[in-house]
Parts: sequence; structure tokens; C-alpha cells
Amino acid sequence: MDWKHYFRFAPRANRLEFACVGAVWQGLGLISLVLQTLVLGNSASLSAGALFSSLLLSLAQLALSILMAWLAFASFSRRLHDMNLSAWWIAGYIIPVTGVSLFFQEKWWLFTLLGLIVWLFLCFKKGSPDENRFGSVTVRGQEKKPLLIVFAVLGLLFAVGQTVYSRCVLMPRALAVTQQMQFK
Repeated sequence: MDWKHYFRFAPRANRLEFACVGAVWQGLGLISLVLQTLVLGNSASLSAGALFSSLLLSLAQLALSILMAWLAFASFSRRLHDMNLSAWWIAGYIIPVTGVSLFFQEKWWLFTLLGLIVWLFLCFKKGSPDENRFGSVTVRGQEKKPLLIVFAVLGLLFAVGQTVYSRCVLMPRALAVTQQMQFK
């Protein structure tokens, strides 16, 4: 398997490839949240060793976040290219959703649900069957429906896991560390 292929923004990505990369991307997101929890746990202590390990964990999380962002933009743009759409449609989705989510933070579940719906739509929407302006048709014979469903469900579970972990573990821990730091 040529992993360099998944980091490019062209030509096109079929549904199975998009679902596979999306499941990996969502899994990396869950790992990133766990790293963030470890950083919070280490930052409560002010010893030099704890601060150094916290710095290393923060750098690992930063590298993982950059990798995830690149993977996401590359796979989304290639999937949109398969449907004969420009990658600028990503900005048309991200900018309004991010802008609105900043003002309606108590409705976090709505934006999570919207993101999952868009991701699942892109997983199951068939691409253009002929050659389009972004290149020739990707190999369609490799798209096996059961495998596509497995990766879509796996990505969905990882995404829900991220949301639950963030709301039930990470946010209470961050609040506890903040309160602990205020009393010192």
C-alpha cells in the first residue's frame, strides 16, 4: 500500500478509500484527545520532570493534529474531486459551521451531528462514473460494500467516542486542573 497516495490532494478518491482514511483520521483524533488528557494530568504538578513530559506530550499532540488536518483536507478534497466538485466546497462547509459553533457552544451536539452526516454522505455518495476534470475514474472494482460499511461504522464509532471522551473525561479534568491552579 502506497501511503504517500493518501497525503495528496489529487486526483480522486473512491468511497472505500475515503471511509478507510476517515476511520483512521477519527481514530487519530481519539488518540489526540487521550494525549491532551495526559498533558492535563502532568500540568497539575509543577515539577521539572512533569513539565518536560507535558511539553513532549504537547509536541506529540501538535504533530498528530497537523497530520490529522493534512489527512482530512487531502481525503476530503480527493473525495469531492471524485464527485466532480472543487475542494473549495470544504471552505463552504467549515467556515459557516465554525463561525456558528463559536456563538452556540451549548449546542455542540448539533455540530457533531452535522459533521457526521456530511462525512457519512461523502462515504456513501457515488462519484461521477466517467472521467471528469480531476482525472480518470479510480478503480471501482475495489469498492466492496461490506468493507465500506465496516469502515464507515468504525469511523462513526470513533467520532462518537471523541465526542463522549471530550465531554465526559477531558472537559471535567480541564476544569479540575484550572480550579486547582487557581487555589495554588
